[in-house]
Amino acid sequence: MLNALTKDYKSEITYSVKYINIPENKVLISTLPSEFKLKVDAFGYALARYNLSKSLPSIVVDVELLYKKNKKNKFFVLTKNTKDKITKQLNSEIEVLNISPDTLFFEFADMINKKILVKPNLNINCIKPFHVSGEITVNPDSILVSGPTSILDTLKFISSVKLSYKDVNDTLIRDVQLIDNAELKYSDNFVRVNIPVDKYTENTFIVPLEVINKPENLTIQIFPNKVRLNFLVSVSQFSLLKPYNLKAYVDYNNIQNNISNKLRVSVDCTNKEILLYSVKATPSIVEYIIEK
Repeated sequence: MLNALTKDYKSEITYSVKYINIPENKVLISTLPSEFKLKVDAFGYALARYNLSKSLPSIVVDVELLYKKNKKNKFFVLTKNTKDKITKQLNSEIEVLNISPDTLFFEFADMINKKILVKPNLNINCIKPFHVSGEITVNPDSILVSGPTSILDTLKFISSVKLSYKDVNDTLIRDVQLIDNAELKYSDNFVRVNIPVDKYTENTFIVPLEVINKPENLTIQIFPNKVRLNFLVSVSQFSLLKPYNLKAYVDYNNIQNNISNKLRVSVDCTNKEILLYSVKATPSIVEYIIEK
């Protein structure tokens, strides 16, 4: 056993690689190997120590030093030329004979800054009779993103990690992590999301029925000319909602391709701060007569 440990062996070992010091205002866009396979010459006890070790330090590659030598956005490095630096990072009793892969390909892009909208990825399920009662706000609503022009020119928003909440019965305020992108740098990695939740109750209004997009030279009679609206409104906004906030209408543009004399009723809430649910018009379809 002792004789085997003191003998000289050639073997292949694997080390993870850590790339440090990316040049300022540059983004590394090439894919580099996450590990090196090293053909080494070492005594048996040095190889045994390697095989028994549970955690080995990564081989460190200083990218900025290589960039300064080449001074280009695209270049390659033969790993045999880094053999001495790699050997110094290993056990002094291990001699590196060969490194795989034999070539590292570096490609950089110039980094630019752009303000990008943040979009939370949320799945909210409230317990009855609760609902989301208003706009979900994000703070900050946009962040400064640094990265290559090729990505930022088409990037519309940064999404958060997906979060799901069940049986919600109160307003939620949560710090949410943004989805990471190795080619981008964010001014903020977390945003605060405010999800307003309120108890809802049923209410009913009777409102006049309007015709939109009607030519001025036409008169259209609608039957009936009023509809009953049933809806759910939050308890806190119940007294704020008035009949004139709800607009029930039919669209004249739908008449042109209509073979019957019936139109479907649509409903809008003119107060955009009030969020309604289960809005139903009765009747939902009305008849019309055109008088020229």
